Amino acid sequence: MNILRIETAARSSLIAGDSSYHSWPPQQQELFRATMDEDAQQRVNAVLLKELFGIQCSAEESTDVLDDLPLSKTNQFNWARLLTAGIGDDMIFLNEFMAEGTSLLDFETLYDYDYKDYLFQEKVNKEEIKGYRGRDYYALGFSLWLRLIIDGHFYYANLYSLAGYLIDQLDEKGSDIIQTLIPHEYIEGKDNGKAEKGGSLWDFRLVAGGMEKQLDELISRWYRYTQLRWVELAESFTRAAPAVFMVDQNQDGELHRNFIF
Repeated sequence: MNILRIETAARSSLIAGDSSYHSWPPQQQELFRATMDEDAQQRVNAVLLKELFGIQCSAEESTDVLDDLPLSKTNQFNWARLLTAGIGDDMIFLNEFMAEGTSLLDFETLYDYDYKDYLFQEKVNKEEIKGYRGRDYYALGFSLWLRLIIDGHFYYANLYSLAGYLIDQLDEKGSDIIQTLIPHEYIEGKDNGKAEKGGSLWDFRLVAGGMEKQLDELISRWYRYTQLRWVELAESFTRAAPAVFMVDQNQDGELHRNFIF
């Protein structure tokens, strides 16, 4: 992969985002990358598509073009896109929904971000789930996805709590066993992907050879079991010394790193 070409494309695209970008001090550039609005993002994406792959499209068309971009080109595009959106020395970009007017720069630590997200999740659950009793805060109840640069290389990464990482591994093994006990698959429905209210429909039907009810019960019991184990593990790990573990993976030529707290 031509890193120089990726870096050049990113520099050119940022001018499309705002023609004054390269005249700004570093702090202002970082703020622009972190808070770029949709119109600027589309202009940036259109230039990246042209510079990287020779694809000519308008800013408005860039979203549709990206939806159809083959996987063989996605990694290269994501690397260049990270250079236009990341913050800090590692160009970190969090692949999570941010409330309007909020960016990663608003949080000094991972704890600050995670605890605010916990409060938001608790508020929504209390509003939408009748009789919801709430749950105690334990770090990273949901793993986070991000992208970043490590030693000059583009990485996909996950942030886990130790409890979350262990439960994720356990859940993967459990899914394999459930598939063995009751073979099943998801069949795509005719409405899958159909646009609706600013999003798209997810239309799949679970087929298990007449054992659908039993499968649903087994999956539900397994989910409840793993959730209880997560709480027990999370609580027990609060008494352990602080530490961070890193686990690297190489998947089909893509670099991945799990950060386990």
